[in-house]
Amino acid sequence: MDLFTGTWEYQENNEVFRVILWEYNEAPDVIVGHFEKFVVDDNGIIQNYIYTSEKGKIPGDSKGWVPSAINVDVTSNYLIGPFIDNTINPNLYDRIKRGQVKIEIISNNQLTNTVTARWTVQESEGRHLTFSSVSPDFNVPTDIILTKVSD
Repeated sequence: MDLFTGTWEYQENNEVFRVILWEYNEAPDVIVGHFEKFVVDDNGIIQNYIYTSEKGKIPGDSKGWVPSAINVDVTSNYLIGPFIDNTINPNLYDRIKRGQVKIEIISNNQLTNTVTARWTVQESEGRHLTFSSVSPDFNVPTDIILTKVSD
């Protein structure tokens, strides 16, 4: 589990998508977490948040609060489980879009101490209760390569 827990990032230009994962104390072999996207300056200093699943981090953004947006079971080289995107269009009555996330280790280079993983999110199969005739897209990236930046 130590391979998965920690902070993971994907950066495109000056925007960073970050995933923070930790062990869930009440259940062995379960990892939970949050995600966020923010803008950094040339020195890597956070300038402002675009969105975060951890409500309260952005002043005035408390709708759609969840204790954790990621709740996954651990297998040998990947995590898979329910995912909640609580950052979609704030004008919607129900800001939460549910899906499934898979985080699969694709490299673990112990010489360079670099770990990368593929992050994929897809809509849950089956029927969904929605309050709109249009199901919004996920706000988070749905297929990227994350790099572990800290334990």
